[in-house]
Amino acid sequence: MKSVRRLAVAGIASVVMLTGVSSAGAAGTALPHFGDVTCHGGNIKSGTYRSLRVVGFCTIPDGRTVIVRGNLVVAANAILDSIHLGTVRVRDDLVVGRHAVLGFGCAPSAGCSATSSDVVGGSLRSYRAAALLIHGNTIRHNIVIRRGGGSMNCASTALFGGPYFVAVEDNAIGGNIRISGVRSCWIGFIRDHVGGSVSVFNNRFGDPDAMEIVTNTIAGNLSCFNNDPQAHFGDSGGSPNVVGGVKRGECRNV
Repeated sequence: MKSVRRLAVAGIASVVMLTGVSSAGAAGTALPHFGDVTCHGGNIKSGTYRSLRVVGFCTIPDGRTVIVRGNLVVAANAILDSIHLGTVRVRDDLVVGRHAVLGFGCAPSAGCSATSSDVVGGSLRSYRAAALLIHGNTIRHNIVIRRGGGSMNCASTALFGGPYFVAVEDNAIGGNIRISGVRSCWIGFIRDHVGGSVSVFNNRFGDPDAMEIVTNTIAGNLSCFNNDPQAHFGDSGGSPNVVGGVKRGECRNV
């Protein structure tokens, strides 16, 4: 599944290069201040925003600095490509709507030369999103992913040349993680540091290599129930999870 994930991530970047509207960065100057802003498409400017809502295909390119003092919302059917090596700080929550696609942060596992250091001060909350690619971020509270997933068809090319998938990799999460009811091709939860507990249940994936839950450090419990395929090591070359609490269900073996 690794090559398909790289294809989808690279596809987002290439499409944005063709459709984005460039604007100057804020290097060496004070950031401009904006109010409640809605992005309908193109590149998001460096600056401080009272709130930011994405309703089209928007991107935060390399080198940009974006500070959001409220929530960052990716609305239903919208796309936010923030797979980059810029700086994003969200004071409150990052919210992802129905059939939306979010790429947030970057790391070598996503094809970047370094790991980003974006911060969400609240939680990442997703309800019925099509795809989530979350790499190299600090999320101070929780991650909640409910339903969605786009399609279980791993032959699909709907996500920029590849199938839909969920990747939560190389992040620091202060609270709990709950992933439930997702129907997609693949999911990976790899190399994350979690301050609370992790619950993964009632998910279905088309790729038999899906449900890679490995190499994580979790302060609380790790619980996995009623997933297909069951949680396993897959082809990631990962190591067993280090869990401060109890490993339950399918995750007893990882």
